[in-house]
Amino acid sequence: MHARRLHVSRLPPTASVLSLASFFNGAMLAVGGTTGAVVSVCIDFIKKYALVEMRTVEEAKAVMLLDGLSFEGYPVVVRRPRDFNHYAA
Repeated sequence: MHARRLHVSRLPPTASVLSLASFFNGAMLAVGGTTGAVVSVCIDFIKKYALVEMRTVEEAKAVMLLDGLSFEGYPVVVRRPRDFNHYAA
């Protein structure tokens, strides 16, 4: 589970759990993935970031390539969470 989580920051104030999940699911479909890639989304509305959990490690790696993509007019930053351990992944 650890390697499937992503930290997404610079979210627009209009971001919601549903809109963010739809955005990443749609992006996965656009690059030949399958539907339902996003397992969960947890947004911190005060700090304007989200933790997004993908279905597989491979899908999480693919979403990392979306760093800088525009979401509702804001270029989002997609990174691994601070507690990510490359050796445990």
